[in-house]
Amino acid sequence: MKAGNRGLGVIELLFALGLMVTAVFTLLSVFTSSSRHAVMSRNRTVAILVCHNMLDECKAHPFGRPAPKIWSESRETPVTVYVEGRPQEMEFKKTVTYANGSFVGKTAGDSDEVTIKVEWKEGAGPNNGHKEMSVKVPVWR
Repeated sequence: MKAGNRGLGVIELLFALGLMVTAVFTLLSVFTSSSRHAVMSRNRTVAILVCHNMLDECKAHPFGRPAPKIWSESRETPVTVYVEGRPQEMEFKKTVTYANGSFVGKTAGDSDEVTIKVEWKEGAGPNNGHKEMSVKVPVWR
């Protein structure tokens, strides 16, 4: 028998198996990471929509009139998003604050600054997965 016709040895087999395991692990890591980033992007998009909704309500609110009751409620109605036909519920906490309160009739003034803060959780991560987004908008008479 010639030396070139021996077949695979144990070391070659272990090396090939190690390469295959590394390749499969890398692919699984990429898929897991991309799935996590897609969920983070979806949550951020919904938070942006909640902020836009509040901004539209601020635009429609007459300066100096009392704030609607819903602005003082910290919990937003859970948002349901359908992913591949399955409902996914997300909860967002919103807070509306004012620099001097004249926008909602608490003080006399011709201008104010409204701050809308939206908070949500994204599983694990820094700060226990706590995320927040703030928008400041100047308003005047």
